[in-house]
Amino acid sequence: MDAKSSSVHNYEENDEINLIMAIIDSGISKNTLFEMLCLLPEKFRTVFNLYIIENYSHAEIASLLGISETTSQFRLLKAKQLLKKFIKRKSIGTEAIKVDPVDE
Repeated sequence: MDAKSSSVHNYEENDEINLIMAIIDSGISKNTLFEMLCLLPEKFRTVFNLYIIENYSHAEIASLLGISETTSQFRLLKAKQLLKKFIKRKSIGTEAIKVDPVDE
């Protein structure tokens, strides 16, 4: 793994830890988390599921979906950002969770 790939990988691991901590700190239920995942635009949800749940690499996701590795990384980042936004809104009592058009 070259230095650039290593730094991207380390960033993603830290970002995942931060997302997990946000979920734990929010006290949301598994059902609510599942609902939030379902609210993600399909292209972000697909990459999130493949990378986080199925443990695919960005190279494998790119090949599978016919996108670049950079696009896969971007979509994962956007999925995490949206989940954090959803969690923040939920934890402060804002029930209406919507995806802004710019996030799609």
